Amino acid sequence: MTLKTIKRRILPLLVAVVTFNSCVKKNIDMDNMADQQWTPELAIPLVNSNFTIKDILLETDKAGQVSVDGTGFCTLVYKGNLFSVKGTDLIPLTNNTVNTNYSLTTGDAFALNALTTGSTYTMNFNNLVTYSTGNSSVKIDELTLKTCDFNIAVNSTLKQSSVLTISIPAAKKGGIPFVQTIAVPASTGGNVNINQYVDLAGYVFDMTNGATTTNKFMVNYKIVATKTAALSTVAESFQITQAFSNQSFLIIKGDVGQQSIGANIDTVAISIFKNAVPSGGDFRINYATIDFTIDNSYGIPIRLNNIQLFPYGPGQSFPFSSVPLPSAYTNLDINAPVIVGASAFTYPPQIGGPSSTQLNAIINSKPKNFIYNVASQTNPNGIPSASQRNFITDQSQFKVDMELRMPLYGGAWDFVFKDTVPFDFGKQTSDNINSILFRVYTNNGFPFDISMNLDFVDTNYVVMQTLAPGTLYADVIKSAPIDGSGIVIGKTEKTNDFTMSKVQINTLRTVKHIIVRATGATTNNGAPDIKIYDYYNLNVRMGVKGEFNFPLKK
Repeated sequence: MTLKTIKRRILPLLVAVVTFNSCVKKNIDMDNMADQQWTPELAIPLVNSNFTIKDILLETDKAGQVSVDGTGFCTLVYKGNLFSVKGTDLIPLTNNTVNTNYSLTTGDAFALNALTTGSTYTMNFNNLVTYSTGNSSVKIDELTLKTCDFNIAVNSTLKQSSVLTISIPAAKKGGIPFVQTIAVPASTGGNVNINQYVDLAGYVFDMTNGATTTNKFMVNYKIVATKTAALSTVAESFQITQAFSNQSFLIIKGDVGQQSIGANIDTVAISIFKNAVPSGGDFRINYATIDFTIDNSYGIPIRLNNIQLFPYGPGQSFPFSSVPLPSAYTNLDINAPVIVGASAFTYPPQIGGPSSTQLNAIINSKPKNFIYNVASQTNPNGIPSASQRNFITDQSQFKVDMELRMPLYGGAWDFVFKDTVPFDFGKQTSDNINSILFRVYTNNGFPFDISMNLDFVDTNYVVMQTLAPGTLYADVIKSAPIDGSGIVIGKTEKTNDFTMSKVQINTLRTVKHIIVRATGATTNNGAPDIKIYDYYNLNVRMGVKGEFNFPLKK
């Protein structure tokens, strides 16, 4: 953990110094130098920084958070949403088309033809519409529309001019039922086509048809024909097509049925282990815990059938057995709100903790991900009661959130990190550089020992140069002393020198990457348990001393 931060914050500066031939010249006052071959030694301070545990962890682990208790003790926390289903996903609304036809009866034709010109004749009929959704198990009592395009197409062969009135008593907006009138000219031998659009946003549909059914509502039609000189026949007709499209809901009440929610497989990254080498060392965290929070804003009884968590990391050999969960996680009934717009929370028992070693063992195997599988069911006990029907809004969600807490209490040894950093020497020349010495001073208040080496490689990853060759894993940072409780009681100073000769610097022209490989351990190679507090800090100072050879002019 510490090494990764050092690599990101300090090592890029190390690399930059290797290529600073032209930059150094800008720092030298050429006008004040004599006409001679000058071999200076130039020392430049580069870094003087302090790091706390938050700097170290959160610089490299953007997904994690550091929680600090009242004593300053630190816990690394990962929060993730395992599963989330919105109401609009559970009940999709599909297009509905209603076709209603009316042909003149013998009585209609006789009555129309008996009228004097200009007199009117009224015909009434209706259609009990069955409304369908994208889920056949959904039975709607009441639907409040958020959006809906209602397109009416009329095809008439009636020889009399008329006014068509369409009314839906069960659909109301502001308490006023839906009514739409359409003027239809008389046919003079062909078809008369009329199209009209109505916006149904905000309408509330009662689909019980007088508390007798679900998913149904009555549409009433009235044609008021005005007698012309022409005579009508029974062959004359009205064809009315009504299309409900672009639909979304604000609220649905009724019975959503017994639907499966889940069987949803995905992963949560444990990014602190992202750059850990699978075969590298051991890791020990004590008292790791997992908590689930279930947020349900559906007014629907839901039963959580199962949650499964599998640790996984590419290249890792530990068995992919699931995290053992308490029996309460099987067929767990989820709390549901009884008021539209409210949420109900369920908090299943915590996993892990002081009495459990199984979760600790899984965490200590350094999984890079948790694969999860969540499965649940709506209305597990069948049809909802008449007094508490299901409801769901467009904002309703069924969410399962996970929180993994890793107290920074434990140990690590031979813990190997490996990462690759892009590098390009460019067109820089090293002709005037005789050697470069890097000096790193650390004053460490953490119980960590860190060692490292840097391999400079070409396009094919052939090693061209190694920083500190022959001293692989040379100590860079030495652990601070601790007491019997694993708490730091002092600081440790360490100075490291790394030198590159002219020959070594010349090899950098073909370098395209730097491979950083490091090993770390807590105090005494991870033997005692250590604790991390937010007041620990690491001071790093680094400078470069270069020997240069510049031909100078007066």
